Amino acid sequence: MDSSRREVEKAVDDTLRKSKADVTDTMVDDDFSPLSGKPHFHSLVTKSHVKPMYRMVFPVKLHKDLPSETVPAVIACRGKTWDAVL
Repeated sequence: MDSSRREVEKAVDDTLRKSKADVTDTMVDDDFSPLSGKPHFHSLVTKSHVKPMYRMVFPVKLHKDLPSETVPAVIACRGKTWDAVL
């Protein structure tokens, strides 16, 4: 591997490490409520996911736990809320 490629890979690694630290710091500041063993999954949602509308796909393992009918929900994060329909 040539030195320029190593330099690029090191720069990418450093950038990713810094980004991960920034995200972790932000998450620590948020209020966190444990789910007490309730089914859950993680999903990263960006602005492009919610404009104009986003259809979230739930993992198959959660299908049995989802309501059989459409129900209203509120997604809350960092002091903001979004109306949702599940």
